[in-house]
Amino acid sequence: MTDFTRREIKSKFMELLSEKNFDKITVKELVDACGISRNTFYYHYHDIFEVMEDIFQCEIMRVVEAEKRYGSLKEAFLMATKFAQDNRKAMLHLHQSTKRIFFEDYLIRVSDKIIREYIYQQAEGLDVDESDIDLLSVFYKYGLLGILKEWLDSGLQGGEEKLIERMAFILEGNARNSLTKISLK
Repeated sequence: MTDFTRREIKSKFMELLSEKNFDKITVKELVDACGISRNTFYYHYHDIFEVMEDIFQCEIMRVVEAEKRYGSLKEAFLMATKFAQDNRKAMLHLHQSTKRIFFEDYLIRVSDKIIREYIYQQAEGLDVDESDIDLLSVFYKYGLLGILKEWLDSGLQGGEEKLIERMAFILEGNARNSLTKISLK
C-alpha cells in the first residue's frame, strides 16, 4: 500500500505540475487530488520538495538501471532528455518557478551519468587518464545542458530533437578523436 500511495502522490503531483507553476501547488491541493489525508501525505513525504526529489531520483535510477550502451552521441543525448520531453508542460512550469534548481540539478545528474557512460565507451581500448575522461564528460554534459536551457527558455517551442540531432552530428566522433589524442601524448 505504501508504494501505491507514493506512486499516486507522485502521479497527481506531475498532473498538477502540468497544469500550473510549481510555486502554486499546495499540499492541500495535492492531497485533495489524491483523495488522501494530510497525515497520509506527511507519512510518506515531508513536503512537496521531497515529492519532486523522489520523482527525479526514480527517473535517475531508471536511467542508470537501463545500463544501455549508446551507439551514438545522439542516443545518449536523447536518453538524457527523455523525461523532459515526455513531461514538457510540467518541466516548463518547474523551470519557470523559483524552484527551478530541482530540475537543473536533475538534468545535471542524469546528463552526467549518461554522458560519462558514453565517454567511457569511447575510451575503450585507449590509455586515457581518468581525469581526462572526467574533463571531456563535463564538456559534453554542459554542452547538452546549454542546449536544454535554450529549449526551456524558449518555452519548449519544440525542435529539441532536431537540435539534439544537429549537435550530436557536429560532435560525433570528436570524443573518440579527443581521447585518442590524449592517449598518444
